[in-house]
Amino acid sequence: MGRATVTVTTLGAEFLRDVVGECEVTDFPGTGERVLLEWQQTSQNFVIVGEDAPRGDNAAQTGALVGVLSGWVCAADTVEIEIETEQGEVERQVAAYGTERLDTLETCGDADNGFGLLFNWNRLRDGEHMVTAFVDGVELGRATVRVTTLGAEFLRGVVGECVAEDFPRLGQTVTLEWQQNSQNFVITDVQ
Repeated sequence: MGRATVTVTTLGAEFLRDVVGECEVTDFPGTGERVLLEWQQTSQNFVIVGEDAPRGDNAAQTGALVGVLSGWVCAADTVEIEIETEQGEVERQVAAYGTERLDTLETCGDADNGFGLLFNWNRLRDGEHMVTAFVDGVELGRATVRVTTLGAEFLRGVVGECVAEDFPRLGQTVTLEWQQNSQNFVITDVQ
């Protein structure tokens, strides 16, 4: 068995809605390069976007497929996620289902509706890819995701940081730092 220490930074709400935030990370992943991070409500996190990256969230009436291969559905035996692979083929994987999502209590009448699938986006090529969620073999929803691979399947030995001003509220700031183990930027401070 192993142990891990987890640092949690909350933004004052269980599910942050209707806010906008962004920041630019310079010299990341290499000197002279840069990435833009933008708040995405569905994933409740900042994501790397490009100038032509699609914006907005996709939602179905009784469930949702959201940014990082997670979402919710009121009732299911099996949730599967289909992803277009680098070769243009389709790969379907079973997602974990039944985690607590208190935000679904009113709609579903219970809260054990979350699903999720870990997937290394760096396995895909840069650009847009179609992700589709299936519940008991029936399509729940689709989302087009924009993948930025940063040049490696697992990026090692890089450092990146930026500050999003006036986020989540006017006068506040959040600091985001690259975290190698999650291969993503995480919020490390709120002022």
